Amino acid sequence: NKQKKKMADETEIPIELIGDFKSGNVIAFIGAGFTTPAGFPGWKDLLLKIADSALEKAELSLSVRDMIHTLLSSSRPSAHELDQAAQLLDDEIHKPGNPIQSELVSYIRRFLTPKIPFSDVLQERLQLLRELPLKAIITTNFNPLIQGKTPFDSDIGDVYRQILRGEKSEVRGKIAVPSTTNPLGYDYVEAQCPVIQIHGNLNISESVVLTREGYRRLLYSCPNYSTFIRATLASSTVLYMGFSFSDAYLNELRSEIVNLLGAQGRPIAYAVINDMTPIQAKFFLEHEGTKFLTFSTNNFTDWTPFNRILK
Repeated sequence: NKQKKKMADETEIPIELIGDFKSGNVIAFIGAGFTTPAGFPGWKDLLLKIADSALEKAELSLSVRDMIHTLLSSSRPSAHELDQAAQLLDDEIHKPGNPIQSELVSYIRRFLTPKIPFSDVLQERLQLLRELPLKAIITTNFNPLIQGKTPFDSDIGDVYRQILRGEKSEVRGKIAVPSTTNPLGYDYVEAQCPVIQIHGNLNISESVVLTREGYRRLLYSCPNYSTFIRATLASSTVLYMGFSFSDAYLNELRSEIVNLLGAQGRPIAYAVINDMTPIQAKFFLEHEGTKFLTFSTNNFTDWTPFNRILK
């Protein structure tokens, strides 16, 4: 029991990863945990907030609201339960004739607003992300802090080509910085590399991937997306940050690459991740080919080690 509760502390940066940074072959894969210091709700809380608010506005029936609460009643709902709940929401609040998901995305914008002013931890983390010598940034986040192209953009093929073929391009993403002049409390500076928001951008409601149909649109309306992700995972060193490894669709693509390349030998990916036990770290290295750079948050009270690893 003591061994199960013991947390791994592996924050030393492997020399192989340093070499990949120097050769320009590292791609950051960023999940929701990266922007936790912004105060955004998790997916479960976001959907519950939207459901309760839509009920108050008489845009959602009580029966559907209750069904959503039932689906999300566990402390950690599955990805299947989350996208089903999101689909029920979208089905009920969407008005015929309006753009796809426009009402749902309007609610998301309302609740995905960062706390202003930025905390010191968030400000430093975003700055460190800008300074890392990355080949590209890929993120599942559609919150406003990291902005880029989506698989639904007409020119996304140019970005795919730039990343996979190493061709020069003017395409760059944007990363938020604090601002005292912008009414939002933040503005943007250009990233040093392309940014792809694979789950969409709140400025393009159709591109946002949260519902069951949203995942289907991404997979089947943007067929080159899966090819790009496979090629990226196979040819570049991926550094996962704030990534939960709970997305069933992405896990399937990762499994294909592990099967192709094997999990033995040097890692094919790395992950900055908190509070993992030695057993969990060993499992991911041996069976997923992913080396954890893990740290303790002291019972989720201290997230500063994340930034120390990035430094």
